[in-house]
Amino acid sequence: MSLGASQKAKNPDPLDFSWSKICSSSRREKAIFGAMMGIAVGEALGLARQKLNRRTGLWVFGRGPLRYRLVPGLGVAGFRLHATLQSGQAILKSYQKQAVFQKHLARRTKWYLLFSVATIPFRLWLSGLKLWIPLPAESQGVGGHDPELIPRSLLLSVALQGTAVSVDRWVEAAAKTTQSDPKVIEACKLLAYAAQIANFSGPAEGVDAAESWKALSEEVVDEELVMLMKKLGPMLARRRSVQSSARAMGWQNGIPSEPYPIVTMAIYSWLRNPQRFRRAVEPAILLGGDSATMGAIAGGLAAIHLTSKQIPPEWVGRLSCWPHGREWMKQLTTRLTDWPHGAEDLHRAPALHSSPFLQAIRNGLLAILLVVNRIVKLPFQLFSRSF
Repeated sequence: MSLGASQKAKNPDPLDFSWSKICSSSRREKAIFGAMMGIAVGEALGLARQKLNRRTGLWVFGRGPLRYRLVPGLGVAGFRLHATLQSGQAILKSYQKQAVFQKHLARRTKWYLLFSVATIPFRLWLSGLKLWIPLPAESQGVGGHDPELIPRSLLLSVALQGTAVSVDRWVEAAAKTTQSDPKVIEACKLLAYAAQIANFSGPAEGVDAAESWKALSEEVVDEELVMLMKKLGPMLARRRSVQSSARAMGWQNGIPSEPYPIVTMAIYSWLRNPQRFRRAVEPAILLGGDSATMGAIAGGLAAIHLTSKQIPPEWVGRLSCWPHGREWMKQLTTRLTDWPHGAEDLHRAPALHSSPFLQAIRNGLLAILLVVNRIVKLPFQLFSRSF
């Protein structure tokens, strides 16, 4: 898949992802910060409902409007956001070289995953252990198709878009750091291309949902993903609701924890309501299943398109990303906006300071919150299965 290449040849004006169009003003900076904030808010909203089917989630937490529930009144972001921030740091340390980027991303990832055993799927934790073994980059990933790290493709796409590097190659390199499943790689590339559409089509221009879905479909090569896109395309064109479309696909009890269903339905939810952040994110989370990843993807796309200023204030004001709060993310955004820095400045690579000790404390606190949340939800899950 070559992001944007085939579409530019066929239709150069509506989806022209040129550097001059997306970077002629502050658009690049807004898109980068929007990706971080959208992922953070979407993940925090979905964490409490994680792995619950739709019916149980509605029973326990209600239909909406959504509020932070993992800690009542406080939004706590998880490793989907943290992996995204690590990707941004690795870009700054890359010297514009893919191999160096992958090396720094692997170094940060292996430490993070090592101390996150209670907050991540077991296969991802195993991939973190494998990163400690000196293997070639292409041999580092493990099998399995856990989709939790896919949202970081959003930041990679908008930060690299229009630079001299290949977006799809760097997105693929990031995916291979932890996973070797081709489905994960293909889903990451599709999401990266969706981020470029969201970035180019600002809130003033709006998004043509049908045209955007068609453009995304033309970039897909895997047969299974092609079939999913073909089935969902007519539903989006008829403006069928997110819930109704998921039911038509056989996902009435929750979206399967697999890359293709999660990415396609999260993109669908965003394109169904691209001009309102809340209406793009809430339906994705309410579908059930991997609600945190669904929320992170839909939130990231919506905030890239609308900018972070369109995120509801009550969600932004109660969000906690400690120790990497909004000010820290703003500094990272500024440095990524100026990247690449040029030949005279390449060896500075000014990645931000981050404290491994504070991150370990954060991961421990998050693990406790997730365990308590699972214990609280367990009776409801058992009761719902008895009917």
